[in-house]
Amino acid sequence: MKFTAVALFAGLASAQQVVTLFDAVYSVVEDARSYQIDIDLPTVVNCAAEEWAIGDRFTCSDASWALQINDEYGVSIRIDHIVDGVTYCADAAIEFTGAIPVYQIQASNITVTLEPVY
Repeated sequence: MKFTAVALFAGLASAQQVVTLFDAVYSVVEDARSYQIDIDLPTVVNCAAEEWAIGDRFTCSDASWALQINDEYGVSIRIDHIVDGVTYCADAAIEFTGAIPVYQIQASNITVTLEPVY
């Protein structure tokens, strides 16, 4: 099974339509008790439309943010980035385990969606 990450530029949105990175992650986690979510300095998500299979790795983006989602089996997704010209990211890439089948992150005017490709 492959997962597609799609970056979309959203149009002008009302306050109710704007979803923060923190809220977007929580809104798609059915059982929040099973997950630890740590977000630091979220800004925009810079992600081209690509496909990942389980075991593929994310390259670090140039956005200033950090995201970690853990489930009972361990780390599913972890992306860290620090500004000032230095990128801090585990081996400059993040493994995608596929443990989170569908989620959506929106920050600023960019929405990133990961969902199964059948």
